[in-house]
Amino acid sequence: MKKHLTLQKLCGSYQYLIKSPEDLREIMNHDNALWAALSAPIHTLNGDPLFFKHLDSSKSGSIRVDDIKSAFQWLDEVLVSPDILEQEEPAISPDEINQNTKIGMELLKGIQTLFRKELDDNVITLAETRSAMARLQSGHLKGDGIINESAVEGTAAKGLFNDIVTVLGGTPNAAGITGITAPMLDRFLKEANAYLEWAAKNDSYSMLMPGVDMPPAYAIYRAVASKIDQYFSFSQLLQIDPANALRFEEDPKKLSPLDLVDDSAVAKALADAPLTHPSFDGLLKISGDLNPHYRDNMIKLAEIFDFDEISIKEWNEIKNKFAPYEAYLNEKSALSTEKLGTERLKDDVANQFAIELLRELMAKDSTIMDNLKLINLVERLLLFKQYYFRFVQSYISFFELFNPERLSMMQAGSLIMDGKHFDLCIRINDIEAHKKISIQSNLFIIYMKARRSTNNQIIEQLIAVAITAGSSNVFYRGKPGLLEGWDGNLWDTTIVDILPGPICFWQSLTLPFLKLGNTLSQKLEKLASADAISNEFANTLQAAGKTPATAKPGMVNGPMLLLAGGVGFAAVFSGITYVFKQLSSMPGLHLAYYALLIFLCLMSPLIIYSLIKLYKRNLGVFFEAAGWAINLRMKLDSIAGRFFSYFPAYPKESRFIRIDTASIKLKKNSRNTGRKWLVVVIMIGLAIAALIGGYYIYVYKFSPESTENVKVINEKITQDKEIEK
Repeated sequence: MKKHLTLQKLCGSYQYLIKSPEDLREIMNHDNALWAALSAPIHTLNGDPLFFKHLDSSKSGSIRVDDIKSAFQWLDEVLVSPDILEQEEPAISPDEINQNTKIGMELLKGIQTLFRKELDDNVITLAETRSAMARLQSGHLKGDGIINESAVEGTAAKGLFNDIVTVLGGTPNAAGITGITAPMLDRFLKEANAYLEWAAKNDSYSMLMPGVDMPPAYAIYRAVASKIDQYFSFSQLLQIDPANALRFEEDPKKLSPLDLVDDSAVAKALADAPLTHPSFDGLLKISGDLNPHYRDNMIKLAEIFDFDEISIKEWNEIKNKFAPYEAYLNEKSALSTEKLGTERLKDDVANQFAIELLRELMAKDSTIMDNLKLINLVERLLLFKQYYFRFVQSYISFFELFNPERLSMMQAGSLIMDGKHFDLCIRINDIEAHKKISIQSNLFIIYMKARRSTNNQIIEQLIAVAITAGSSNVFYRGKPGLLEGWDGNLWDTTIVDILPGPICFWQSLTLPFLKLGNTLSQKLEKLASADAISNEFANTLQAAGKTPATAKPGMVNGPMLLLAGGVGFAAVFSGITYVFKQLSSMPGLHLAYYALLIFLCLMSPLIIYSLIKLYKRNLGVFFEAAGWAINLRMKLDSIAGRFFSYFPAYPKESRFIRIDTASIKLKKNSRNTGRKWLVVVIMIGLAIAALIGGYYIYVYKFSPESTENVKVINEKITQDKEIEK
């Protein structure tokens, strides 16, 4: 019977309701466009880093749909049933591994071979797996295919190891230590044998330069050959015309610039300079003033050919002696073993004990590598069993994001600030880049720098926190807080930036009034200062032509200030009096009607605007700004907003003392000033009595209705008296 999937609305979009891992089998065959996410950057996710390394089969730095599907296909082959993933435990039993598949059998055999002791309780844990991995890599051999120097230290293979590194350069391991590999050993022996085979066929050593080892001699020759050729060419110019000597003298005023502090620049200048000054006799003397950059090699070359001075003819004879060897190098340009010399290469090739020792070490390292690969597969299985099902519930759909029992792997932790929890926290790399995109989310976002100390090192990360309920008045740059990380670690946090946006309906509704209040407050503070009043009054008089244009602001005297204040007070009082006079002439019902109409006209646009702003809040954009590829629109209503920003519940059966303790506590050395509250109560009572009395006088003495009522009452009293008479 075909299994039916359930899609339930979440934040305005229908998403898969994953009840068990078995549901994933059907989901994997459906359209990817129904998934909540298509890609998630690893740096924003929480969990064991090696889990994401194993999951990222494409090595893209993000978890994509194909990575999720490949992992499920692998798990489906390895496990007896996908429902085992629901345990979310880093432990596996051999009974849970599928013996009917090739990969399952390989894993099972490897586990039975490598984890005999650990299988006493029929369970292998992630900790045991990593302990076994550490044991395998505890020696000189790391199972990485690279033999380092410590593995051959004190053995007959040390010399051969050094020669291979000298010729081929070696390769570094994960720790940066240089070593050699099996292909390097094979290449070195192949090139050494090829060179020795050529040397045996070519007897130019004994014929041309008896007793001289060609490779090192040729290296010396190549180091100075071009400069010797240059010397003889310059000398020939002098022999043709002595006036050419002026060509080799540089005017000190026209010297090319040279930074004498820069050693590399000085070395380059010496390398570019001639070998020595050219001579009219055309002889190159070793005892002469030679360029220091080439002096040592010139002396070595003179020792090989036993000369103190050399002519161009003798130099050409030396060049001819090297010609056959140079031709060989042109044919065998890929070989580099010649630098060791023929005798050293013969020793290396003949040292079979050292060669076999290296091959034996490489075979052991290969065995360790195979075992590590198997343990690595076991580690992958254990990490997938612990995290895979939990992760896909935050990827295929976002129902895990609304799990009240725990945080999802999308969330960096829970921020604690002002007595509340803010759970919608994600890690980011760049605040400005995140703000640039998340401004379209219509969310109120604070950006935090979180830091903690571990192993005497300070670790920092940037956190974006969406404030989805409450008030924005409590947040400001520099405000500290505490982040309870996804793994339970605590981080000190500080607000470094804020992106304004709507938080709740009341905050959106009152925001324009708060802005207006702040503006009026600033204006009043400005007008309250004496300097501001004098400046405004001076400007007014200047505009009226009563103060010279050159008069300095702030120079108005006391009487003028008093006059300005009186004029202003009179204008304000006159306006208030007029308003009250007009209102008093209106019937009470009409007055209430007009007041309500004005209120509705003012508030209706604000209410509509606030509702639209709240409706446009989109969680998807918040995650997209961090690099996620969100596939569905995620609307955030007020109820869902309170899920992520909330006050924690008090412990059950807590006892509350309703009276504020701070209001009844007194310092022992302070005077009792408790009677001062009586003055405040009396003043409030008098104010209330004045209001009631004023209202009574207005109603019964001054209002038109009160006058008519008095006439009626008087007439009634007169009639009653006449009846009595």
